[in-house]
Amino acid sequence: MQFIRTVKDGGHYDLIVCGAGPGGTAAAISAAREGKHVLLMDAAGCLGGYWTSGLMGIALDMPGKGGIPLEIVQKLLVKKRAEWVNHASYAYDIESMKLVLETMVQEAGVDVLLYSRVTDVILKERRISSILADGMTSMGFSADFFVDGTGHGKLGELAGCNYSIGFNGHQQPASLEAVVAGVPIELWQSDIHNPTVKQRFKKMLMDLGVNCTYPQPLLFRLTPNAVLHKMAINHQYDVSANDDFGMSHATLEARQEIGRAADALASQPGWDNFTLAQTAEQLGLRDSRRIEGLYTVTVKDALHGQRFDDAVSPVHFCLDVHDLSPDYKLPPEVKGYHFKPFDIPMRSLISSQVDNLLMVGRCISGDFLAHSAYRTTCTACALGEAAGLAVSKLRVGQCAKETDGKAIHNEMNQRGYHFKE
Repeated sequence: MQFIRTVKDGGHYDLIVCGAGPGGTAAAISAAREGKHVLLMDAAGCLGGYWTSGLMGIALDMPGKGGIPLEIVQKLLVKKRAEWVNHASYAYDIESMKLVLETMVQEAGVDVLLYSRVTDVILKERRISSILADGMTSMGFSADFFVDGTGHGKLGELAGCNYSIGFNGHQQPASLEAVVAGVPIELWQSDIHNPTVKQRFKKMLMDLGVNCTYPQPLLFRLTPNAVLHKMAINHQYDVSANDDFGMSHATLEARQEIGRAADALASQPGWDNFTLAQTAEQLGLRDSRRIEGLYTVTVKDALHGQRFDDAVSPVHFCLDVHDLSPDYKLPPEVKGYHFKPFDIPMRSLISSQVDNLLMVGRCISGDFLAHSAYRTTCTACALGEAAGLAVSKLRVGQCAKETDGKAIHNEMNQRGYHFKE
């Protein structure tokens, strides 16, 4: 089908960021603080992406991060709306995260457009000249530079970029997150990385007749006061960002599983006050489009602890590939990989095919296995800060590939990011 429309002109910006997850939001803040006129748009009714509308509740891989990621957690800790789980991650109150991000964006002077997603682009000589945003209304916007912060690489796909997805025809399973209340006090804990705790919870669910599809389900408090807990119990297999009906079916199926689990738990002695408070409004895809950039981060980089002179964020996370299907697992030798801390170079944030497009978060240029370590939200936030900073240094008409990666690296270092030289 072909639809031809005339839409309202929403104006011109120095930078348009599509997707307001941790990476997109940080990119907008970073560029706006440097004086750029920035539009940040998202399909949800809040900022934060999987941090917020996705009900993640846990921010992973903080080691070596400074700048905006550190600023965010410090604001939450001051309000007592977060607590460190270990040296590398923190749990947080989701509504407080929304308010912190939205306050930072407003203070930076970013224009925010919610309830809108990018649905089309106009390309002129290897540059995106304008995009179509569909929401309550339809508007067109033009900009000098664009950042794909959609998580799914949607802007890059619309611009005709090459991308990779999955591993040998499989993708990581998706999950739907939930927030619950009324957890018995003996389970008020934040040690969510303890496999014994996870297996105890899984056995409880299975004994109740709930087919818990998540091999290591989570139940942990979000704040020191422990009024609300995060619950993650399901895996949805073979779900693709290229299949809208598949995404829809998987979301409905996951919510049913969560509902059955909540009813079963509430029927147990001592769980009388247990309540399913909320399920996420978006299904979480661990694996989606990875847009081709000037450099592709590889599993070899992760195994060797690769360092780059244009590094913009360190990664300290492990190989984190969930079973690709109930009967398909990674080869044992791959499962045994031990990643060393490695860097993400500025070049992997820059499209190789569109001259004014940068990527942040999960859709940067990398292979499947390296992606499993750098897809964490704190790393996404760091990459967003770097992308916004890079755009602030570029002049109108320049190509993103002209970014001085070493200069961005030095600036990130000054902002508190720690790289092993």
